[in-house]
Amino acid sequence: GYQLLGHARHLRFTYGFLSGSQARTNGASFRVEGHRPDGSVIPLARSRLNPAVNPADRPPKVMNLTLPQLPAGTRLTVTIDPEGSNAYDWTYVTNVWLD
Repeated sequence: GYQLLGHARHLRFTYGFLSGSQARTNGASFRVEGHRPDGSVIPLARSRLNPAVNPADRPPKVMNLTLPQLPAGTRLTVTIDPEGSNAYDWTYVTNVWLD
């Protein structure tokens, strides 16, 4: 996760499944959340990919978010949920950009 200083307004990253793994997975969800200092969690985005079933899910995807006003000390997380399988090792998040 990333500890925010209170001025971040944008998050962008590339995510998806490694080449060659698309036919052997039942998919995964990519989730972005803000964990405020008071313990509350703010869901910011979720993307479900299933490249074995949906060919459009095979190329790399870009998540581009405009962040809400979040207080300093908020921890921003990107979580990959394999939804009951072990397919998470075929996933990636890269090129993270926060400003």
